[in-house]
Amino acid sequence: MADIRINALATTAASTASDDFIAVDGSANGTRKLNAFSPTFGGNLTVSGTGTSTFGGILNVGGSFASPTSANTSLNLNTTTANWEIGRNATAGGFYIYGYGGAGYALKLADATGNATLAGNLTVSGTGTSDFSGNVRLANTKAIYGYTFAGATGSLISSSASDNLNVGQNNANWAALNLFGGTGNVDVYSGATGFVARFNTSGNLLLGTTTDGGQKLQVNGTAAISGGIVGTTTNDNAAAGIVGEYVSSTVGAGSAITLTTATAANLTNITLTPGDWDVVFVPHFWGAGGSVTGTQCVSSLSTTSATLDTTPDRLAQFPSVPTSSADLTVAIPATRFSVTSSTIIYGVVRSTFTVGTNKVYGVLSARRVR
Repeated sequence: MADIRINALATTAASTASDDFIAVDGSANGTRKLNAFSPTFGGNLTVSGTGTSTFGGILNVGGSFASPTSANTSLNLNTTTANWEIGRNATAGGFYIYGYGGAGYALKLADATGNATLAGNLTVSGTGTSDFSGNVRLANTKAIYGYTFAGATGSLISSSASDNLNVGQNNANWAALNLFGGTGNVDVYSGATGFVARFNTSGNLLLGTTTDGGQKLQVNGTAAISGGIVGTTTNDNAAAGIVGEYVSSTVGAGSAITLTTATAANLTNITLTPGDWDVVFVPHFWGAGGSVTGTQCVSSLSTTSATLDTTPDRLAQFPSVPTSSADLTVAIPATRFSVTSSTIIYGVVRSTFTVGTNKVYGVLSARRVR
């Protein structure tokens, strides 16, 4: 084809002659023309000037992205080997920016629902404050991603649970916070020891352990409390298994047992569940209204029925017997029993006498100290 020239209006074909068109062709009577108000180019438009091209109206660029190949409207801003393409994706909807040959979109400014999507990473380098007037939703496998930390069992930043919020820093004294890590727990990690604390979905706080025993505060290790522990302000009882739990058995005077001389007998007994207990035994030897002649009254805390335990802190004795006017109390103060299984503690008594009736009544009690 010869060089294209712009023909005079006078030489255009009669059927196309108009003040609104300029004929462009290589022939004398050109049939190719430009609309003077809205020109259309069937080929490519090259602007090689060094100045600024100004468009007072709308610049409509038609075509397709290099990839994907669906029908799109795009503007190519570089070479086809390393280009940026901007336009509307006719298939998916929305306004897209594709980078580096169209391998995938880098930024979706808006889809059919008005949402924006960033396919890569977002770096905010400004020194000011980024404000969000709406909601910011963090989802998928990693919402805020710090680092995967060394020195702990497993990954501190979960790669399998969804809707996590993981915050951390990888340094000599690393720490991490995992919110709603797939299980609904809030976990805190710190230092080379790894796991530190958990606030679980039952509303329980676990310190140094992940095993939930059902209590609101569970501590595996020691606790230093400078402000003291507030006690109960009413006449209630500590629940079973709780420090302060109290168990007791009382035998009143009307139910006093009668002793046989020099023979050990059980006044009563209690059962201790696993734990550390202080046990107290207060037996009262009674002459049943008459005089008793004898030489000894003995009391004991024992794990064997009707058997005196001669361990020094589990045995008490007095070299006398009750009189007609006074009972004889041979008490054993708080004595430690640390048991790993349910254990029966017997309050055992014995009296050596020759005249009269010797009876015993009293109380056997225990309190859990830890």
